[in-house]
Amino acid sequence: MDPIKTYLRIKGPEAGDLELPENLPFNKILDQNTTEDDLQEVINPLFSKFLDGYSATLLMYGQSGSGKTFSTAQFINIIMPQIVPNQLEFAFLEISGDILKDLTTQSEQLKIYTKPTLNIINLTFHTQHFQTFLNQALQARRTEKTNLNSNSSRSHLLIIFRKSTQLFILADLAGSERQSKAKTSAHQLQDGCDINYSLLVLSRVVNSLRNQLFVPFRDSKLTQILQFSIGGTAATSVFSCISNNQSNNLETLNTIQFTKNIGGIKNQIVKAKVVKSHSLELKEMQEKYQKLVETSKECLQQVIVRAKERENELLKKFKKIYDDLVGFNNNIIHQQNQFNQEMELDQCTGDGFADIIGFLGVKEDEM
Repeated sequence: MDPIKTYLRIKGPEAGDLELPENLPFNKILDQNTTEDDLQEVINPLFSKFLDGYSATLLMYGQSGSGKTFSTAQFINIIMPQIVPNQLEFAFLEISGDILKDLTTQSEQLKIYTKPTLNIINLTFHTQHFQTFLNQALQARRTEKTNLNSNSSRSHLLIIFRKSTQLFILADLAGSERQSKAKTSAHQLQDGCDINYSLLVLSRVVNSLRNQLFVPFRDSKLTQILQFSIGGTAATSVFSCISNNQSNNLETLNTIQFTKNIGGIKNQIVKAKVVKSHSLELKEMQEKYQKLVETSKECLQQVIVRAKERENELLKKFKKIYDDLVGFNNNIIHQQNQFNQEMELDQCTGDGFADIIGFLGVKEDEM
């Protein structure tokens, strides 16, 4: 069993504003002097696990304006050179309330399946032009101006890498602050409620796992997707961001508490090959189903064409039979007319002969 690794990054140049509790059980605490080497120590071991055949997740957590998205961008720059050489597939998923959206195709017709492994139906994976699709996804992601951030993320962004059957999820979660602190507008308030609900369910999942209670993974789309990342078979790290400004003390303490709680969960990390056959079988079944649909359409089209051809053939035959019957009927009428004419002629000839005999005074019995 491997515990979820936890990291804390403190944002802000002001020194001495924030007083952290002592002996925080985190793997590492980073400040404004964080270097790229520090960040590589966070993501490289996790990404190496992924390349070695394990699924892995890096979860970015904290209030708006605390540096989550900035840190996410730094992590992306570190792993970007490894995408093409390792032939990785990638996709960009947005979660807003109960709506899943593919940020590259704008499709919202996505469905989550978690058996036997995580599979998001209709999510499009790409193999080239990562930077182009990343820019497209970031532009499409929902952001709003709030009191805490002029460009605050109003949804969760999941960048998903795939190699064979294993997944690497880099999840930039939306801000975890109170709505009264964000001072949002009416429609932003609804967005905030959706965000807070999904983060609340995430906290419930963490507490349920810690206390060995029923785990409500299915209560939100976010926790459904993270089912294998928290208490599951993936290698997982949580990178929490806080502000060292005293005005954010409550949010900071909540972030620290969440990070401590999730750090107490252990995952049973398993190589993806254990479930490889099931995953491939599911993929093959989907491909076969698609082929059957296409074949059925082709067969139906052929049946329609053949039916039309058969219909034309039958119409020609029926027309010939009809024409023959009409011709036969006309022939009978013609013969009947000839017969009638001959009968009339015979009758006329017989009457004239009788008149001649009578004129000569010859009786019929003397003939």
